[in-house]
Amino acid sequence: MEHEVDLQKEYRITAIIAGAMIAALLIYTAIVEVTKYRHSPFTGFSPDTLSPVKDIFLLAVLVVFVAIRKVRSSILKKEKTDNRKTLIKKLKVSTIVTFAFCEIPAILGLVVFFLGGRDNEYYILLVCSMVIMFVYFPRIRHWQAFMGRISSFY
Repeated sequence: MEHEVDLQKEYRITAIIAGAMIAALLIYTAIVEVTKYRHSPFTGFSPDTLSPVKDIFLLAVLVVFVAIRKVRSSILKKEKTDNRKTLIKKLKVSTIVTFAFCEIPAILGLVVFFLGGRDNEYYILLVCSMVIMFVYFPRIRHWQAFMGRISSFY
């Protein structure tokens, strides 16, 4: 006999994972601040390469936005063979994959910081990550809608 998958429980687990991924952003920020403090003034490890890399990374942020939409719609595509368990799994996987993509701008910002020592670019890219995470943070009403319990979805 197949056990019934509890949507609320799976949602909570996924929200905790998303929260942990948000906490990673705080760790990146701590790394930036500790590096600035311990190596003041921190000018980066390769300031000459910063300008072209920074522009490529900013372009990469736009690619991340597009990629998230494409990947999420691909993962969340409903099939006739889907059952409750597979739909919930799709919600979990799409959230975790989305949040992995959401970290990319902050990680690129960390690279920019280590290359050129300029924390302002890191913070701009960090805010991009945080905004995307806020937009895509799992919400139970969206999960319920996806499962067909309420009429609207996203």
